[in-house]
Amino acid sequence: MLEMPSGTGKTVSLLSLIVAYMYENPLHITKLIYCSRTLPEIEKVLAELSYLMDYYKKEQGERPKLVGLVLSSRKNLCIHPSVSKGLLSYDC
Repeated sequence: MLEMPSGTGKTVSLLSLIVAYMYENPLHITKLIYCSRTLPEIEKVLAELSYLMDYYKKEQGERPKLVGLVLSSRKNLCIHPSVSKGLLSYDC
C-alpha cells in the first residue's frame, strides 16, 4: 500500500511496474485489477494507462496485450434518466 500526496506519481509508477512485468512475462500474469473509490479516480487511471500504452507503442513498436475494464454503478453507466437516478429497480 502506498500513501502519498496527490500528484506524486503513485498511479503511473504502479502501472508502469505492473505493465512492464506483464509485458515481459505474459504467461505468469494475465490480468490487472485496479480498484478505486470514485469515478474520477478510475478515469485518471485509464488516462495514465492510455499514455503508458502510447509510450510502449512508440518505444517498442507495439502495445502490450492488455484490456482495461471499468466497473461502476448503474447510476454512472445507464443513460435512461429514471434508472440512473435510482427510481426504478430494473437493470439497464
